[in-house]
Amino acid sequence: MNNANQLKQNVSIKRTNEGFIITFPQDMDYTKITGALYFQRPSNEDLDFDQAIILSDTKVLVNHSNLV
Repeated sequence: MNNANQLKQNVSIKRTNEGFIITFPQDMDYTKITGALYFQRPSNEDLDFDQAIILSDTKVLVNHSNLV
C-alpha cells in the first residue's frame, strides 16, 4: 500500500478484444518491473494459473484464451 500510494499515476486495467491490458505508470522504469500475476478461480482451483510479468514497454496483456 505504501508503494502504491507513492505512485503519481495508478496501475490501470483495461478490457479489450484480446484480453486484459495492465498498464504501469509511464514514470516507472518498466525494465525494473518484475513478478507474476496470479489468477484464481474460487469455484475450480484447476483453472488457477500464473503469468510472469515480462515487459517490453509499460503494458502486459493477459489473453482471453487463458481465462474461462
